[in-house]
Amino acid sequence: MAKENILTRNKKKKAEELIAQGKLSEAMVMLETICKKNRQDADAWFNLGIISGLQENFTKARECFEQVIRLKPNSTKAHINLAKALIPLGLYQEAVKAFRAVLDIKPDDLTVHQHLNATLVRSGKLNEAYAGYDRMLELSPQNPQIIAAKAKVLEIKGDKKQAQELLKPLITQYPDNPNIAIAYSGVCTEVGLRNDAIDRLETILENNQNRLQQEVLSNIHFCLGKLYDNNADYSKSFSHYLQANTVNGRTFDIAMFAKAVDDIINKFSADALEKTPVSTIPTDSAIFIIGMPRSGTSLVEQILASHPDVGAAGELYEITRLMTDISDLVDSRNPFPNYLDDLTSDICNTIAQRYLDRLVEISPTSRYVTNKMPQNFLLLGLISILFPQAHIIHCQRDPIDTCVSCFFQDFNQGHEYAYNLETLGAYYRQYRKLMDHWDKVINRTVFTIRYEELVANQESQTRRMLEFLDLPWNEACLNFYTNERVVPTASYDQVRQPIYNKSVGRWKHYEPYIQPLIKAITE
Repeated sequence: MAKENILTRNKKKKAEELIAQGKLSEAMVMLETICKKNRQDADAWFNLGIISGLQENFTKARECFEQVIRLKPNSTKAHINLAKALIPLGLYQEAVKAFRAVLDIKPDDLTVHQHLNATLVRSGKLNEAYAGYDRMLELSPQNPQIIAAKAKVLEIKGDKKQAQELLKPLITQYPDNPNIAIAYSGVCTEVGLRNDAIDRLETILENNQNRLQQEVLSNIHFCLGKLYDNNADYSKSFSHYLQANTVNGRTFDIAMFAKAVDDIINKFSADALEKTPVSTIPTDSAIFIIGMPRSGTSLVEQILASHPDVGAAGELYEITRLMTDISDLVDSRNPFPNYLDDLTSDICNTIAQRYLDRLVEISPTSRYVTNKMPQNFLLLGLISILFPQAHIIHCQRDPIDTCVSCFFQDFNQGHEYAYNLETLGAYYRQYRKLMDHWDKVINRTVFTIRYEELVANQESQTRRMLEFLDLPWNEACLNFYTNERVVPTASYDQVRQPIYNKSVGRWKHYEPYIQPLIKAITE
């Protein structure tokens, strides 16, 4: 036994060395062997979880850290890493529980409080987040970073005036603090205040360019891009947006993505879809709102969510999670979409029911519940198998307007294609290629709504959507901006205002600067 323990310790030490050297695949094989032989080895499970997270296999990372917690319930590192694995999966409630488990052990840990409150904001629990920041101020009175975070919550809630009042004394007291200036720029709607915010951010850039962290520097450029855009200074606006995206340094393998799209098209042929078993349970309560990001998906969901018969789940990651469940049920190591041949009606029913149960959790009394995860366009073939009666709404917008809006948006994660104009245009072409394929092979009605037509004729287009869903007309859909529902995505400000058309044809202001994008989209 002693010899075995020594061997195991040596293997774990070797695995740690491999991780430090960046040889993650080799380390993973070694750790998986250890975990298979001894499920009680918490250290091996922990390191396996770390590797899985680094490889963005967050489902596996979750499983590893849950195993560590079963073995060591008071491991704060395991709870924190579990929460960080849950967030990319969209499991915000579970992540909140994990962070709170840490605070039960270390109640004064400001870093964990910050992670918790940021997760509450992402999940739309703004009042809880606001109270959480007050708790942080009890631990660290007058902390400007925390006050700036409180102001951001007020901004998302639509209370920009109160946010301004909160930030005013800090702007003078901490003129060189980038986080205060960034928060201030988000609530400066009046022209005079916008110019003041520009001056402050430009001064911080000039004085601290080489000392700012990458993320902060990118945020400042994104803020200045928006401020100059609002001032119609499009040359300076684009210059800052370009720097914001360049500073991020994020890359995207467009060739690999194109291959993945081809694999989906080949696997989900018309013949394959005709032969594949489908779910036989009622699935008509599900609404999927798909399209490119920034194509109007949030606006469409907010309009529908204002109807008393429709609940909204926001950007629900559930379908991506269920893909892993399918792989487990078919007992196949083949990744999506290669396990299509192994599907049965029973498996489809099991998976579909899990999703429907989740919708009931979110909105128990609603006839319909929306899921506005735009990238579900990649999974439309699978959705048609699991939810043959579901309603699918495809949001379309002018291609260049869509891509420019993506380039100007500081996405948190999952949109690495959006940080380079050529890559963004190529990604859009793959999206259109796949949607054209679905139009040919999916034997069902996909309701298409164009952003430009919606903003030009809100009532007629809303009536079309409600007729598609067999819902009676309700005036509340026209007044969607009075809906108190929290929208924690990038469109939170848009859905609090009546429909406007200033974003239609916006790309023309930037035409001289976006030729690489235009070429990539049209070639």
